[in-house]
Amino acid sequence: MFKKTKLLFVMPLAVTALMATPVYAEESNVQIPITVEGTERATVTIDSDDNEALSAVKGDTTITVDKNGAFTISYDEPADFKYTITQTAGDAKNAKGEKINYDTAAYTAHVFIEAKDDGSLEPHVIVWQTSQDSKSASVNFKNTVEKKNSNGADTSDHSNIVYECAALAGAVFLGIVVIALRTRAKKTK
Repeated sequence: MFKKTKLLFVMPLAVTALMATPVYAEESNVQIPITVEGTERATVTIDSDDNEALSAVKGDTTITVDKNGAFTISYDEPADFKYTITQTAGDAKNAKGEKINYDTAAYTAHVFIEAKDDGSLEPHVIVWQTSQDSKSASVNFKNTVEKKNSNGADTSDHSNIVYECAALAGAVFLGIVVIALRTRAKKTK
């Protein structure tokens, strides 16, 4: 009799505990899209301080991107993962023998898996360049090419227009001061 009474008290508690535990769908995936401009291929790495976030990355954490690619994040329960995505600078040249300047930007990707009321999971991916506040839908590295003229001389523009304008303004100001001083000197004679 005691066992049956005990079972009557324990059984409702066990059923209630099972009903309160959410059951989520099977494993699903969400992607962080990567685009690369200015090169045929690029090596891109995803990293995180959170080991659980890194283990959610499906496949390698370093990939070779041919113009477009993606990191795939796997999930089967609510989660909140943050990643840093960078491009590895290489020393490759393009088909014309021109040097490629690799984009050194770092991107932050926030992958948030939300539990809906119906038990389903909804992924959200927000990406932004670490040095900027604007958010985007993907990671976009913009590599540039150092152009060389027919003599092989570097013709890429490494100048800084602000310094050049400041130097020109200073020279004009100095010229005006010299002319004003000479005119004043002639009038006093």
